Amino acid sequence: MEMQSQVNALLTMQGINLGAQMRISTNSPSDQTTGHSLSRRAMVSHSGQTCELQSMRGRVVAIGRMLGDREDAHENAYRIIVDEILEFNAELFGARGQTFGDIDVGSTIRWPKVFTNVI
Repeated sequence: MEMQSQVNALLTMQGINLGAQMRISTNSPSDQTTGHSLSRRAMVSHSGQTCELQSMRGRVVAIGRMLGDREDAHENAYRIIVDEILEFNAELFGARGQTFGDIDVGSTIRWPKVFTNVI
């Protein structure tokens, strides 16, 4: 109960008003609830939207379309259908030693959210 009071006090100090008391469980993150339906994931569906896939250096290496909805996406990555490859030598994320030259246009890959820009 003391932990709940401290968390609620910190949220109030930061100007966050949840409109309901937050209940904290020490069991797991999925047990944490509030009076609202909150999610860590974006509340917007990007399914079918065209996007740029950037390398870690910030260069656009491919163009694709997001596949699925936020419930389908991994926490840190989107599923992407590759529509155009701009840099065939650019490495695929999570596939050590593989590049865009190893896949075909129309292939589905996972790409980190931080390197994906909706256009």
